Amino acid sequence: MRPARACARPTRAWARSTRARAGPTCVRASLAWACATSLSLRFHSRARGRCAVTRASLAVSVPALEAAQHWLQNAVAITAFAEPAEIPPAAGAAGMLAGSARLTAEQCLDIYRIDYQARLLETMRHQHPSLRVLLGDELFDDFAADYLRSHPPRSYTLARLDEDLADHLSAQRPDRDAPPAQREAWIDVMIDLVRYEHAFAQVADGPGLEGLPDRPPPALAQHHIDTGKARVTPAPCLRLLNVCAPVHSYHTDVGQGRRPAPPVPDPAHLVLFRHDYRVLTTAITPGAFALLDALTQGAALADAAEAACVALAEARHHLRHWAAQRWVRVSHLTDQHTLRPACTRQETSP
Repeated sequence: MRPARACARPTRAWARSTRARAGPTCVRASLAWACATSLSLRFHSRARGRCAVTRASLAVSVPALEAAQHWLQNAVAITAFAEPAEIPPAAGAAGMLAGSARLTAEQCLDIYRIDYQARLLETMRHQHPSLRVLLGDELFDDFAADYLRSHPPRSYTLARLDEDLADHLSAQRPDRDAPPAQREAWIDVMIDLVRYEHAFAQVADGPGLEGLPDRPPPALAQHHIDTGKARVTPAPCLRLLNVCAPVHSYHTDVGQGRRPAPPVPDPAHLVLFRHDYRVLTTAITPGAFALLDALTQGAALADAAEAACVALAEARHHLRHWAAQRWVRVSHLTDQHTLRPACTRQETSP
C-alpha cells in the first residue's frame, strides 16, 4: 500500500537533479501527533456477534495511553519515509489496532503511514513554493523525502519542519568535499533559495513592530551619534542574509504567479524586515551589510565602521537611515545631520 516512490535515496535525488540541469528548467505532523492523541484502542471479543470489552480484558490487555502513543509514533513516524525493504514487520499491530473484514491491522497501520507521509510532504511544498518551481514537483518531493527521513519532525508544530533543510542539503551535496571555487553554482543557488524562504517565513510569522509608534525618537534627528558608545538593538523582525544570486526576486516572481528563469549567480546582500504585516526585502551594498551585521551583533559604531571598512561619516548616515526605517533602535545619542536614503527597497510579499 506504500507509494512506489515513497522516498528516494540521496544519491538518486542528486543524480536526478544533476540530469535535470541539462533540461529546460536547468537549475531545476511532527506526527502533529494527531494520530497518537486521537487513537482509539479497540480490544474486542465476540459475544453474540458483537464486539464487547470486559473489565477483565481491559485490566489485562489495554496498555496505558502514553505507551500506546509511543507505539504509534514509532510505528508510523520513524518508518514513514523508509524504503519498503527497511520497514520492519508491524509487530504488535494486531494487539493495538482492530482490523476489519477487508483490512488487517497491519494494512490499517499502513494507511496511517501513507497519510502521515502525505501531510509532511504537503507541508514542505507549502514552506518552499519557489524551490518546488525551481526543481519541479517530482524532484522536489525526492529531496523533501530524503530530508524528512534524516530529520523527522521533533516539534509540536510543523512550522519548524524545514529548519534544518539548508544544512542538510549542504551536507549531502555531491561536491561538498571540493574547493568552493570548484563547486556547482546551481547547488549554491538552490541552497540559498531554501535559506531565503525560511528567513522570509520567520519574518512573516514572527514578532514585529506593528502597533508601536511609526516614527523613531525625535532625538535621533537632532543629535550626534556617539561613535564610541552608540549601540543598536535590531527589530525582532529583522534578518540579514548573504546569498549567491537574487533569489529574493525569483521568490517574488513565483509568489505573483509567474514562472521566471532560474536565478543567475550574482551575489546579493539582503535585509528582510516586516512593515504593516508585509515582508520587505532590501538589497544593500557589501560595506553597508558588513556594518549592519557588526552593529546587530553588539559592536559600537566606530568598531563596526572599522571592521566594515566604512568611513565614520558614512556609517552615521547609514545608521540614521536604518533607524528611520525602524530596522534598529540606537542608544547613546549626543548635532543634527542631513539624512539621505542609503539603499533601495523592494517589496517581496505577494
